[in-house]
Amino acid sequence: MKAFFSLILFAAIIPLVFYISYSIGHLVLEGEMMGGDTAYHLSWIHTLQRYFPKIPMWFPFAGGGQSITMGYWVFPYYIAIVIDCLSNLTVEQAVRLLEFLAVPVVALQIYIYIWIRLKNQFIASVGALLYPLSSLAWGWVTQAGFFGMHLSTVTLLPVFLFFDLYLNSELVEPQKVLRKRLFLLGFSASLTIAILMHGSAMPSLLLGFPLYTMVRSQLNPRIKEARLYSFFRSVKALLICIIFGILTSFFFLYPQLKYFAFQTQGQKFGYGLDIPFLTWKGLLGFELMDPYLVGSLHTPLYLSTIVGLFSVVGVGMSIIKRHFISAMGVTSLFYLVWITNASFIKERLPFLDAFLDPTNVRSSSTAAIYFTILAAFGIWSLVDIPGAGLRYFIGRLGKIPRLVITKITLVSANILVIPFAIWMFIEFQNNKIFPGTDKGRDYINYGYASYPGFKTLDPTAPFCNIYKWQNGISDAECGSYKPKYTIDKAGKDSAPQNFEADVANLDLDKLARVSVSPNLGSLAFSWADHSRSSMLQTPSSQATPIISWLGIHNEAMFLYSSEGNSQEVSEVAKWFGVKYAFLNRNKDKFALDNYSSDYWLDAAQAGSGENVIKIKELENTPGMISISDKPSVLVIGSLGRKAYTDVYRVATKGAFSFDRAYLIQGTEKIDDYSLNEIKQFSVVVLHGYSYDNFNEAWGMLKKYVEDGGSLFIDTGWQYVSKDWGKDEDTTLPDPAPITKTLWGNVGLSWDGATLAGDYGESFKLEKFAPPLWSDMPWGMAIGKMSSLRPWAEPVLRIGDKVIVAKGNYGKGRVLWSGMNMLVHVLQSGSSEEFRLLRELFNFLIPKEEITKGEVMVNWDDPDRVYISLLTVPTSPSFLYFTDSYTPDWRAYLLKGNQKTDLKIYRAGPGFKGVWLSQLQGGEKVIFEYSITKNVLIGAFFSITSVLIIIYSIIDSLFLKGLVEKKIRNFKRRIHLWDEEE
Repeated sequence: MKAFFSLILFAAIIPLVFYISYSIGHLVLEGEMMGGDTAYHLSWIHTLQRYFPKIPMWFPFAGGGQSITMGYWVFPYYIAIVIDCLSNLTVEQAVRLLEFLAVPVVALQIYIYIWIRLKNQFIASVGALLYPLSSLAWGWVTQAGFFGMHLSTVTLLPVFLFFDLYLNSELVEPQKVLRKRLFLLGFSASLTIAILMHGSAMPSLLLGFPLYTMVRSQLNPRIKEARLYSFFRSVKALLICIIFGILTSFFFLYPQLKYFAFQTQGQKFGYGLDIPFLTWKGLLGFELMDPYLVGSLHTPLYLSTIVGLFSVVGVGMSIIKRHFISAMGVTSLFYLVWITNASFIKERLPFLDAFLDPTNVRSSSTAAIYFTILAAFGIWSLVDIPGAGLRYFIGRLGKIPRLVITKITLVSANILVIPFAIWMFIEFQNNKIFPGTDKGRDYINYGYASYPGFKTLDPTAPFCNIYKWQNGISDAECGSYKPKYTIDKAGKDSAPQNFEADVANLDLDKLARVSVSPNLGSLAFSWADHSRSSMLQTPSSQATPIISWLGIHNEAMFLYSSEGNSQEVSEVAKWFGVKYAFLNRNKDKFALDNYSSDYWLDAAQAGSGENVIKIKELENTPGMISISDKPSVLVIGSLGRKAYTDVYRVATKGAFSFDRAYLIQGTEKIDDYSLNEIKQFSVVVLHGYSYDNFNEAWGMLKKYVEDGGSLFIDTGWQYVSKDWGKDEDTTLPDPAPITKTLWGNVGLSWDGATLAGDYGESFKLEKFAPPLWSDMPWGMAIGKMSSLRPWAEPVLRIGDKVIVAKGNYGKGRVLWSGMNMLVHVLQSGSSEEFRLLRELFNFLIPKEEITKGEVMVNWDDPDRVYISLLTVPTSPSFLYFTDSYTPDWRAYLLKGNQKTDLKIYRAGPGFKGVWLSQLQGGEKVIFEYSITKNVLIGAFFSITSVLIIIYSIIDSLFLKGLVEKKIRNFKRRIHLWDEEE
């Protein structure tokens, strides 16, 4: 009977929770969709919807090619797509419905958690009704537009509940192994769903688990044992849960981590420098902060003042009572410190970056749930104070029935609740703000749409319809906030009106590479809704493997002043395969000066007013896919120090053009290559290089140059280049132009320096930047004239000191620099040094007639590209494909029925290319993207961990622990054997 009435009470609270949630958040379902990022989430959902039920692993429409399946979290997208397929709702309506339902679902989860753990449905009801009042419950979608992040909140409490139940079983009833194993299965399953929903869920939860575990182990209820034993018992429970939880999700987590690990510049999930400034009073809802101080990612994520106030009471009362829920209280305080002191922690404890970046903002959702539970406990603790006193004194009499004591307690609690509720009613009335009022307009100016709740920001609640609560707002305006009881079909499109009509004459097919200015970010968000062309920009930076290259691209294409280099802009565009560049006519007016009519055409204009879009078309663009037999430059150098990036930057700034040679990123070590492989390349650049075997590496280079290759050796990168000089003479073998170098410097200027031969007539040393590192002399590996080989000649020297030398060796050519020339040129920006560097690369790169091929491309499947070779060069050629490289791509040459594997090289700014030879035309090159291997590895661990848990449950349920007993006996025997020995 008691269980029946408990279910009746739970059933009664459900409509009330939904009513309050709808009263506050009905605008999530109505009008234009809210949230800054909503437009790009919708555009990506629409794109994936086109391919459903196939799930493409690769997404060529943004980021220069990326995997949003691995680089982002698309599981919520597919929930919306499936709802669209199985119902009459559009995908926009499905997204709206999911966004709204997340709030009452979490509220009901709070009810269930409190009901299970505290056995008190009054506290459970209060907690469920409090949660929708906080802007933290809504802000991820109404302000940020983080669809997946918002949906992931429904997974947080189930994960915590199963962990808490497992931990409690370990501390209270460790002998009941079946219950523990069922809880472990629930924890592993819920954590897997949380990881699929959004990657922030796991680190945000696990951030607080260790502290919660430690505190909970010292609190009752627990078995009677030393507190140290309880501590170790709880640590064991924590480790078991984390290990099995992560392993269960490994089918997705492993391939995703492999994908993230490849990203350039160690790109990591999180926010980097965008760490919000937020006081603890602001987070708890005690003060309203200027959003410009808070930061872009924390507005308006606050608790309702009611929740903040009584959560503090709840923490205090739980600690006073030594209640086990005080473990949650201490953990919540930790989250409060972590979130509100993020900037301080980042500045003074940089080693915590790995934890801070993915959790400093995201953990506020976990904190909001914990604080709401504590607030409900705090309210109950307050109203129960008189009852507790009565129970104490009446209980001492020992003759009054327990039912009478309970009724007296309820009466005393209600006597306290009624005036408290009246106070809250009046306080809310005095503090409410509506958009129509002067104070409300201030919030609109800050970017807020309303001030609807009890000292909380976000979405509009029609409280003005309550009698006496209108307070200065007109009837008409008040009525406009009434719920419409509909789920609107309207989505969110941030592209300009009539955009498609304005660009109708552009050739925006799948192979048209488009570059969109950062000042047109809203257009980038909705790009995939209007075109299937490949956009370089990406709304989600963690998804693209070439994020650092995109920064270099944006710097050249959009961030230069009017003094920039128009040739560099066109060069960068060629390397990225750009056909069209979209710029904001007003905000990009200085960058537009670099789009010279010598290289660019005025293609179209879109938009109106302040956001007119100028569209430029690159003449003679090589496109996204090109094939030719032009020379190729292989760079062997340090990956960590980004040696290849130095070569790319000097190339785009004038050292050699895209039309002259391909640029390919190699490994760090010379002897990673065979002689036959390295002979494919016209030029090899050693910049920050290394090797395993001195003789083999230099012996191969000697043969390479003798047979006609060109070699650029720079030994002037201290500690990085293998032969940088150290403190003693360093011997360089053939084909280096110089035999020995010694580390040193030439002073603070080029006084006394000379350029040999024709270089002295063509270049002026006084226009070079001085050889300085900050205010110190520039370190160099310096040779002597006497150490020049007979076939070599100096290019730059000071007296007897040789700094740069070159020469013809066998059929090839060699250039040596001891001054880290590429870095010096880049840091100085000296145009005269760039001119010299151009001449030196002209010496290295052979001048040959270039033959180009023609291709036809089929890219209907994002994961598979078919490139038909219509016409091809007769000599070995390189196919350059400006789609992001990852190790998961495979390439094949299909010639008739014969299929040959091709090695994919990283070429240009993070793209891919393959060598082709002995072509006749008519062949096909196939690129395939597959993560099957990584998924299978991850699935093996996931299946194994699930089977272990299920088998342990079966063992407990049907075999009465037979297997476990045998394992324990086996361990005991091993222990006895060890003692006998």
